[in-house]
Amino acid sequence: IGYIGSEYAFAQKIPYASIRNAKGEFVLPSSATISAAASGEIPADTRCSITNSEADGAYPISTFTWMIIYKEQNYSDRTKEQAVATLDLLMYILSDEAQHITSEVHYAPLPEKAKELSMKNLNAVTYDGISILQ
Repeated sequence: IGYIGSEYAFAQKIPYASIRNAKGEFVLPSSATISAAASGEIPADTRCSITNSEADGAYPISTFTWMIIYKEQNYSDRTKEQAVATLDLLMYILSDEAQHITSEVHYAPLPEKAKELSMKNLNAVTYDGISILQ
């Protein structure tokens, strides 16, 4: 018995198991049950764990995929264009367009709350102290 990301198990057709969650339900991994794990409370800074979520139908060994960037993007000879491109990518990932295709590539869509909070956090990213997203 081992653990790999569900996206690999789904894509490679590797067998997987129902796991008992915090509610006592035996749940198979799927885009829906992984998204269900993320449906609980998320703090404004988005730092939280969705493992063993109390949500109904939640797959218990779910987690977010984290992307961590510097709040101040002017570092190490980084150009403003590079900073803008980074935020463009992250905004695309959070967009409805990208979230609609997550299941096609064996990932789970983010709940609206996680997308909203992540977008708010991107608004705090600066270059030379000035917000990049204006």
